[in-house]
Amino acid sequence: MPTQQTIRFISDGHRLVGDLHLPDTGRAPVVIGCHGLLANRQSPKQIALAAALNRIGQAYLLFDHRGCGDSPGAWDSRTLLADRCRDLYHAIQAMQSHSAISALAGLFGSSFGGTVVMATAVTHKAPRIVTFAAPINSRSVHQKAAADQIQSHNALTTNDLAALAFDLRPQLPLLDNILVLHA
Repeated sequence: MPTQQTIRFISDGHRLVGDLHLPDTGRAPVVIGCHGLLANRQSPKQIALAAALNRIGQAYLLFDHRGCGDSPGAWDSRTLLADRCRDLYHAIQAMQSHSAISALAGLFGSSFGGTVVMATAVTHKAPRIVTFAAPINSRSVHQKAAADQIQSHNALTTNDLAALAFDLRPQLPLLDNILVLHA
């Protein structure tokens, strides 16, 4: 029967919290997931993905980025993408030394989490990358729908959103083995 472990690891002095979903097959390859801008590791699609991967003998780590869910820290929109990339990098490092993990199988990111996965994979190669509805530049994030969502969550203001600036288009040719899903 699959099991779940609470995982804690350090990223830039922040003690991040995650859930490692393990299949009952012994040591397993792991997929690491990144949640969206205003989400956390309790995302229903991430939990469903963990169950699906466990059924095929793979582990899944979902974690809260700094300032999200149960992970402490504050957001700075000017460095948000770089901060989350470092969080993901440290999650990868934590899994490389975990006794139940045999290898990194891939990275999964939803929405802004997909952006983080792509940006991280440019410098820290992953065997496979899957993104779902991931923006490749901040222009799409700045649209009114995103501003309305941010105001409803009281997490970021419209001014915070304006400070979020990124464009992954120049780095995209450096990525390998990527599946991009948009609906």
